[in-house]
Amino acid sequence: MTTKIVNGEEVQLTDAEEQALLDRKSRSEAGESNLCLASIRRERNKRLQETDYFALNDVTLTDGMKSYRATLRDLPSTISNPVSFQNQWNEFEQGKDGVSDPWPTKP
Repeated sequence: MTTKIVNGEEVQLTDAEEQALLDRKSRSEAGESNLCLASIRRERNKRLQETDYFALNDVTLTDGMKSYRATLRDLPSTISNPVSFQNQWNEFEQGKDGVSDPWPTKP
């Protein structure tokens, strides 16, 4: 059970207070997840735009490029934890040792 300090004394939260705390935490986590998903979508769209010229009528897409673009289009629905993905991406961009790029590899 969670506690709080009242007049210098530690007391347990009521069930209603405990539920309100859990609700706030859940809303906060959902908000963070939504922000990460929006960031991931923007980057995905940028990466797709960078390869749009490969999809023109007079250019034949290689199987590798088809697969890369399909994988990008499937994002972020294939990401189980967008916050973790975002953190890994940030750490990779910062050059942290041992952190791999979470994005699919462009052929």
